[in-house]
Amino acid sequence: MFVSLLLFFTACRGERGELWAEVNENQLYEYDAEEMMIAKQLYPENEAHVAQFIDDWIDMQLVNAETAVKYPETYQANTTKAAETLYQLNIFELENDYIRTHLDSTVTTEEIMDYYRKNRENYLNQSFIVKALYIKIPDSIDAVKQIEKAFLLKNDKDRAEISKYGNIYATNFYFEEEKWIFFEDLVRDVPITDGTKERMIVKKDHGIFTDNGNVYFLNILDYRIKNTTAPLEVEKETIRKIILKRRSNALRKQMNQTIIDEIKSKHTINRHH
Repeated sequence: MFVSLLLFFTACRGERGELWAEVNENQLYEYDAEEMMIAKQLYPENEAHVAQFIDDWIDMQLVNAETAVKYPETYQANTTKAAETLYQLNIFELENDYIRTHLDSTVTTEEIMDYYRKNRENYLNQSFIVKALYIKIPDSIDAVKQIEKAFLLKNDKDRAEISKYGNIYATNFYFEEEKWIFFEDLVRDVPITDGTKERMIVKKDHGIFTDNGNVYFLNILDYRIKNTTAPLEVEKETIRKIILKRRSNALRKQMNQTIIDEIKSKHTINRHH
């Protein structure tokens, strides 16, 4: 019997790797420690990380042991709080898994339009929205002169020229005559002052700017002023995310007991009181 028990405990230790540290009856084994290190974003192959983790683990055992002896009621209360926190973290992970499995991620155009109509006041622009042409090219490109003539878009030939040169030479190119875009997103890297921005928008103007070896061509075709309702096409993706978030929250409210019931079926439970 003694030999059997010895072999059993030896096998258990082997499965958990080397013994790294002991404090009283608490033991830290290699494989357990590596899992805890990874959870704390430490690297088990880094010797400095290993040494620091072992020191921290020893300190934790010592503090827990001292508190349990000196302040047993406080220790028990803290242990209960820690168990409750662990439960909340774990149930949150199970809820997320339930949502990933059960959430209907299909959002129809009709649902988006319905939400947009009912919440139109929430979509007042905080910036100008424009229809525009924007091209950024290196100033060493021979096509600078041709683009300078065509970017005013006086006729269909100019549009064809811009599309050709933009697709060939541009390091940044935006030309969507029928789509709205937030102006600040469009000109994020253009060397242009705030005063010039507003003047260009309001006058539906055009301009050429240079900076650090680049030439920027900007032509404002149309605009909407601040605090007007943003077009649906601008907000469509945001609304889709809101609808999915609402569905997720609704699932989260109803799923807790469902998850518990599913888990209960996998375990033997005996209540004696």
